[in-house]
Amino acid sequence: MKKTFLVTSMASLLALGANAQQVTFAPEIGLNIFNQTRKAGNLELNSDSKIGFKAGGVVNIPVVAGFYIQPGIFYSTKGFKSTTDAGILKTETTVNIGYVEIPVNALYRFDLGNAGGLFVSAGPYAALATNGKVKNTITTLGIETKTSDNVKFGSDADETKRFDYGLNAGLGYETPWGVYLRAQYGFGFANLSNNNNATVKNKGFQLSLGFTLD
Repeated sequence: MKKTFLVTSMASLLALGANAQQVTFAPEIGLNIFNQTRKAGNLELNSDSKIGFKAGGVVNIPVVAGFYIQPGIFYSTKGFKSTTDAGILKTETTVNIGYVEIPVNALYRFDLGNAGGLFVSAGPYAALATNGKVKNTITTLGIETKTSDNVKFGSDADETKRFDYGLNAGLGYETPWGVYLRAQYGFGFANLSNNNNATVKNKGFQLSLGFTLD
């Protein structure tokens, strides 16, 4: 059902782009700085942001002067890092999950004439996890052991949900030559944990570079 939703969304975006007039396409790549909101009951679990990346593109569909609908598709990596230090035992964990993500933003562009333009954007996204890794570095009495395992996706209590959704909001600057820089914050609404007493949600910043093709 969730895979069907993503496939249907992709097909709709392509059809809309094909039929619209004055539509432009922009490949876009960037840096992700993501973390997760993690709670066990009422206890908030500490974690740090990890570096990832995004790669894909957007379609700019004009609605009225300065206003666009901007659907896109990206491969985007998210996750978190955490450290547990119990004296003689220290565990450092890095979780990295790759998503196929479809954002649909409303974008308004402020024309600066020969100086290019500024823009603001906001809208929902839907994402499907395709792969993931959990890496642990365990240090006991100075002896270090490293492990690497695949993230388990599914509906069991110890597994992670594949489907994520949420909101993005950002702003950016576009040069007169079509090159643009976008800064964006994304916040997931989906609880990725199957444990009834736990909450796990994605959150983070993205900084990306794109080029609008006329």
